[in-house]
Amino acid sequence: MAFNYQSTQDQDDFDDLFYPLFLNIRNKPVVVIGGGPVAERKILRLIEYSAQVKVISPDVTEAIDLMADSGIIELEKREYQKGDVSECYLAISACGVDSVDKEVYHEADSKFIPVNVVDVPKLCTFTVPSVVRRDPLQIAISTGGNSPSYAKKLRKQLEEEIDPIYGPYVMFLGQVRDLVKSRVSGPEKIRKELLHDLVESDLFERYCAGEHMAVDEVFDEYIKPNISKYKEQ
Repeated sequence: MAFNYQSTQDQDDFDDLFYPLFLNIRNKPVVVIGGGPVAERKILRLIEYSAQVKVISPDVTEAIDLMADSGIIELEKREYQKGDVSECYLAISACGVDSVDKEVYHEADSKFIPVNVVDVPKLCTFTVPSVVRRDPLQIAISTGGNSPSYAKKLRKQLEEEIDPIYGPYVMFLGQVRDLVKSRVSGPEKIRKELLHDLVESDLFERYCAGEHMAVDEVFDEYIKPNISKYKEQ
């Protein structure tokens, strides 16, 4: 069976696609409006990335209460008030109340503070993608708010395909890159070409097979022999 999708949108509508971006929120103040299970999931994710989380909600889940009692987050058990998201780094509304969602959005947006209203793409200046984590490697998946469920499905597929070994391997590549930057002089283009050749080589296969070479060994075997080739171009 073939699906004949007929777009009801002009191409210009896709000008509102969100710009892919990874943001450092370590020690940054993030306000979450709402205290239910959805808010709890958002809070847990924010904590993973070391944000300073403040939760505002008259009622919260047991887990949120425990996080507040442990000093992991700040909690104010009350309704949202104007000004609550006027000075934070990010704002998230997960209360599920239309009137509050709109107020949070308009207040944050007027202050140029990124805001996400859960499950309401029109009231978002940023969205939170599904993420495959093999730290420090992260792969983000977004459907632009069209189908979060499908984004999660794709994430699960990728989690099966992207082995945990990718994480330490990427860290190792970072060490090699630092060495190349310190030892190879000349235009940046040369270093980029050398590192491109490296990731296209058989190094990953050897790494997966348990042949964990030292950084200097990788430099001597994969980088050093090619330096003159690129410097002569």
